[in-house]
Amino acid sequence: QRDFDRPLDARGQAQARQIASKIISQAIRFSTVFVSPSVRTMETAALIGVAADDPRIVVSPTLYEAPSEAYFDLLRGGAPDGSLIVGHNPGMEEFIFALCRNAGSNAELQARGLATGGFAGIDVAMGREAFAAGSGRLSSLLMPPRP
Repeated sequence: QRDFDRPLDARGQAQARQIASKIISQAIRFSTVFVSPSVRTMETAALIGVAADDPRIVVSPTLYEAPSEAYFDLLRGGAPDGSLIVGHNPGMEEFIFALCRNAGSNAELQARGLATGGFAGIDVAMGREAFAAGSGRLSSLLMPPRP
């Protein structure tokens, strides 16, 4: 089976549900959801309450196996406030470290990296410097428990 077609396993489903519970309990809302078209990212989005037919979904083929620069390019193309990206490591993790100056000072992120199923909340100032390297601030980090 190709990696692209690989569904979430039981552990991945449990991690997505755990993060979904935290997102709901913190009343985090998303205006737009950029998602890689891989089977497991679409399943992850659905498990956090954003099904494939949801009007907020923007399927972004460039996110599959993408380097961090693809995440920057995607957001520079127009990202409304409250956007969520459901993507893949290592590109997603590299993007967070490049965008957020304070990411390197987060002990859990330093120790584990962005764990599979992890959620990073990032604040970005709007304007000319939006989505430039170092322009964001890691404001929250939700990670599934260690296996």
